[in-house]
Amino acid sequence: MINERAFKKGMVLFLLLSLLVLTVLVLWPILLSVIFGLLLAYILYPAYKFLNKLLRLKWLSALLICVLTIFIIVIPFLFMMPILIKQIFDIYIKLQGADIITAIKTFFPSLLPNQQVSAEAVLFLNNLIANVSNSILNNLMSVLSNFPIILLQFVIVLFVFFF
Repeated sequence: MINERAFKKGMVLFLLLSLLVLTVLVLWPILLSVIFGLLLAYILYPAYKFLNKLLRLKWLSALLICVLTIFIIVIPFLFMMPILIKQIFDIYIKLQGADIITAIKTFFPSLLPNQQVSAEAVLFLNNLIANVSNSILNNLMSVLSNFPIILLQFVIVLFVFFF
């Protein structure tokens, strides 16, 4: 039979493993940011060394590399986001007004033999277009609504990257 000492050791081990798993689950987003910051620092270390030779100030070299990295990552995203949103709306509006069935009948006349099949195909294509565009817009809105979390993770990446 199992004695009391072995049971206590087993329970302590179980509790420690459970605590470790819960800690990893809670800190996982931060750990990913730290790992990404370390990876970015490793990749841009040669540029840091080059700037450090020129400036001879470690903090200024690190700051300049961080600022350049922010510009390279954030500025294109800020310019592309409004254009992407506008294009999604434009494509959705154009596809709603497009006569896809006529094009299908022209190129593939045997696919739509009668009017009932054509009507069902129009309904299916309209639903498909609406669902795809709705999904894209929902994903875009979720990114925008999670902006504070993304910003916090970006600050963690920059903190790890700087130091």
